[in-house]
Amino acid sequence: MITDRIPIVSMFTPSHIGGDKPPIDFGSVFDVQRLARGIGIPVLEWHEVKNRSSNVLDELGCWNTWEAVQYDEAFPRKSVVPNLLSLGTFLPTKRPWTMLITQIQSDISYTKAPSWIKVVPHFEHDKHAYFWALASLAFPEGRQENLQLPLASPVHHALLPPDEQLLCYDYLYYACAHQVSCLFVPVYSEACNFCSHMSLNLITVQHGDMLANTYAGHLGFKI
Repeated sequence: MITDRIPIVSMFTPSHIGGDKPPIDFGSVFDVQRLARGIGIPVLEWHEVKNRSSNVLDELGCWNTWEAVQYDEAFPRKSVVPNLLSLGTFLPTKRPWTMLITQIQSDISYTKAPSWIKVVPHFEHDKHAYFWALASLAFPEGRQENLQLPLASPVHHALLPPDEQLLCYDYLYYACAHQVSCLFVPVYSEACNFCSHMSLNLITVQHGDMLANTYAGHLGFKI
């Protein structure tokens, strides 16, 4: 909400209980229109933005937060979700919704986020990032001041800065409001107040032009 953008809600992916369960549309469980009325802004589901049967591989620039908050992996956080959103190449399997992550590429060009988004600087055991720090990258000044050479997308080798219309981050599981040891415990945490499950995936677009150039990004909680 603090970026004043329209949330795009992707499907729920029950990866925590194994790989044999298919994704579930958010609107199949929750009343999306009631949610929109309650928070006072429109809410879209991803299949309303891009045809779920589309085979088009879209190029998109996103923020790479993972490299900014941890020191073990020198690449953006990997996930199957962009492929589920038709941002990757689908491979035929016994279960049509299943992806072979190691063989699938999403054509996303990532720009590393600044190190100051990290809650505890230079501390290897902390992977948290502040919501407000992440939100600052959604505004023109914050975005422009922190642009650097992006990583080429894996398929078309596109070099794209973070998209100005559709805001996306690679991984926001550890996003928090305060310096905490567990983001789900404090009553003031966003996960406790606004999210019912850790795998709820959201992306956001600007108000006023919600469907123009609104191709999906990677994992991201609405902020």
